[in-house]
Amino acid sequence: MGFLTICLASATGAAAQEIKNPDTIIEATIGTVDSLDPAWAYDTASGEVIFNIYETLIFWDGTRTDKFVPMLATKVPSVENGLISEDGLTYTFPIRKGVKFHNGEPLTPEDVEYSFERAMVQDRDGGPVWMLYEPLLGIQSSRDAEGNIVV
Repeated sequence: MGFLTICLASATGAAAQEIKNPDTIIEATIGTVDSLDPAWAYDTASGEVIFNIYETLIFWDGTRTDKFVPMLATKVPSVENGLISEDGLTYTFPIRKGVKFHNGEPLTPEDVEYSFERAMVQDRDGGPVWMLYEPLLGIQSSRDAEGNIVV
């Protein structure tokens, strides 16, 4: 019982301390953030910040890698719920209503489409876009060996 009392007393004391700079955000990371643009960033430090700023259509369900939960989408597409076509070529993501950008504009399906297309057009060397190209088009890059866009 004495240990529990000490822990509770310590926690209460810590909570009572005055916050010196309430408008300051302190972020500790493993490196320098290269970019806050999800279409451009492919380093861990940038990814840590990006995943705390932007929401995705769906995301991993905790520590499981075989299950997703809806985020900006209202449902996770599957063949069973009719949101993945039988041939597996079309995925439909119903978008959550009431989501707004920082400027107050509502999120639309066209915004999601634009984000994917924008990322695919950028396709920088060493960037994250191969994660879209490989499953969607079966290629690693939109560029040939000389760096020319061929897709």
